[in-house]
Amino acid sequence: MFGTEEYFLEFMSKNRHYKVVKKLETLKQGYEDSLKSLSAEEAFKGSEWSVRDLLAHSTGGFYQTMTRRILEEDTPDFGNRVFDIEKAWQAILERSIADVTEAYETAKNLTEEQMNRTGIHNGDIKTPIDTLESWADHLEEHFLQLRDEVIPREQK
Repeated sequence: MFGTEEYFLEFMSKNRHYKVVKKLETLKQGYEDSLKSLSAEEAFKGSEWSVRDLLAHSTGGFYQTMTRRILEEDTPDFGNRVFDIEKAWQAILERSIADVTEAYETAKNLTEEQMNRTGIHNGDIKTPIDTLESWADHLEEHFLQLRDEVIPREQK
């Protein structure tokens, strides 16, 4: 009922949901716009952290794939393949955009029931909105690093 604590908490939860969906939508577009115009050479260039380095750090990838393969395959051979910069950049770009898209789609498609789920982290109760806000903040921190520092520095 309007004016009750329950109504206020539901309103605030929906407001937080809207904000995190919009933030992730903006970040998804920002990552896409900033990264798709880069060449593989620009992405792997690095006077400090390269774009590739920062994306590999912020989105997982290499170790995630190795772990998954070791868990799912019998003694996978990771080999000593010749490094193909174009292929590597395309894979990183696709995976990075997919990770940001996953965050956005997860937030956008949350149901009321899912929003009411909780978990405990370091003794604190966490909701999906809490973790999505943290995910969005982490993505935003690295996006701003890419857009404002790394890409301009490496395109000089």
